[in-house]
Amino acid sequence: MSIDMNSYRFKKKITLTKADKIGIETYFDIDKEKREATVNLHYEKPDDIFDTHFLAKIPIISDDFINELFYALRVLPSKYFVNFNIYFDDMNGYSERELENILIRSMMMTNAEWHSDEKKSNKMALFFALFGSIFLVGLWVGTAILEANFSDVSNALPYRVFYYILDILITVILWEALTIYFVKKNEDRAKHISINRRLNVVTFKKIDEKEE
Repeated sequence: MSIDMNSYRFKKKITLTKADKIGIETYFDIDKEKREATVNLHYEKPDDIFDTHFLAKIPIISDDFINELFYALRVLPSKYFVNFNIYFDDMNGYSERELENILIRSMMMTNAEWHSDEKKSNKMALFFALFGSIFLVGLWVGTAILEANFSDVSNALPYRVFYYILDILITVILWEALTIYFVKKNEDRAKHISINRRLNVVTFKKIDEKEE
């Protein structure tokens, strides 16, 4: 049996469907009373979730793994707290407690990095905002003085071209400041808050310990 992906009925059905109505229980274990969802992830070995580029004293969890956790949080309705069971074919000598400690340390480092990046973003947004505002005021004042004293020059083509180029440059600078402060910052904040508030329990087990 094939599905016509271009079918209006099929597209309409997808558009109108909400997460709670697509049989989310088909994919995840849901406890509606506790408002908990359980997500199972499978890897061959712990190294698959480590950042192998860092030759640190202890392993560091990779950004890809953190993003997979975040993706699951996005897929599931926001009312659910999420439990993750991470299964490995081979634990490579790591105990469950050791992997939990590695995750906790990596999450702490991620949180510290996020706060540091947030401060840098705030400073950058403030710099662009001040820089753009100063140029904007300077453009207004300069234009007013020039038009008041040299009306012929203000109507000249070179002046008008220069004015519009400078106006566009200032607009781009101010827009960049707004984007950094409101858009990118809010995206990062949403990811950070979602992981810290909704991530409930993470367990590491060998695949043969998986409950049927």
